[in-house]
Amino acid sequence: MSTSSVSGLTSDLYSLFLSPAPTACSQDNVTPTVFVVGPETDFYDLAWWLNIARDNKNRVICIVVAGGDAWDGVETLLVATAEEVKKACERLGIPPIRCTSSKNGSLSYFERAFDGEGTVTRTTAVIASRSFFVRSWCGSTKKAYRSKIVTAPDRTRSLESLQRDVTFTIFSLLKNMRDGETDDGSDETALWNKCAKMDSRLGGKILRGQELMRILWMKGKTSVVVMLLPSAYFDEVFRETMRASDEESAETTFLVQEICVDELSEVELWNPEKSAAEQMEWRAEVGARIWKLGDCGGSKSHMHTKSSSSDLLCGVEVEWTLVTGSPNVPTLKLKK
Repeated sequence: MSTSSVSGLTSDLYSLFLSPAPTACSQDNVTPTVFVVGPETDFYDLAWWLNIARDNKNRVICIVVAGGDAWDGVETLLVATAEEVKKACERLGIPPIRCTSSKNGSLSYFERAFDGEGTVTRTTAVIASRSFFVRSWCGSTKKAYRSKIVTAPDRTRSLESLQRDVTFTIFSLLKNMRDGETDDGSDETALWNKCAKMDSRLGGKILRGQELMRILWMKGKTSVVVMLLPSAYFDEVFRETMRASDEESAETTFLVQEICVDELSEVELWNPEKSAAEQMEWRAEVGARIWKLGDCGGSKSHMHTKSSSSDLLCGVEVEWTLVTGSPNVPTLKLKK
């Protein structure tokens, strides 16, 4: 598949509303596995997923959106709009994927809609240029795909320890914002309020060293921030959300995303508990955690996340707040 060179991720994204899996979804007794692919997705990233479906004798269909190319040997449809995805499904005789156009910067994730009792009522996959989602109705194919979803290693950390990581990370972003501000009177409270007003959403998980991290997207008026925070922290603070059920679509849909960050856009971490001499050693130990998206002309780093629709936190909108009774302890809560 040939792709054009595009700086960053495209802003035209497509929200793909996933309908419940029907009981009869095969054609000529062949079970379908459907891919919806962003235009810059590398065939190499897709190949393993395609081969699993082929090995299980599925009918493999790729719907490529917004200017991508067709692949030889793969049943492919090229579409320009979200509405055309739905029409393509109708022509193919596969269960419809209801679609609507959306422009959300460079984000790529599952979106969640909840009822008043915290139960998932809708799952949406948002596709950017370097991502794809796959939905299969074949049990063997889904079982193989689930093996690709990253799981946490055997490592237990206290909530206090996890909270310290979160605190140091967001304070590092605030320090970067303060250092980058001109003399416009911005104090720490103003910067915190600015940060708290950014549109924030949880993304997928990624294994960094021996720790499972979750991506946090933060979108402001002029910038997008990618932040890595301990996945276990969210499991603790959003425990009730994790108990919500999504039986209709659980583990039937998988979202694979490539996140490309410029190493020059990395935000330097800062730990107020460390001396100047200890800072560098500490930063090397914890690794990069924050980037501001944009083309800064440096070397690129690529991160791949793989999520399934059973991950009920992936795609949840959140907002920064302060822990009740602890004005210096930041945390995240579900956005109302």
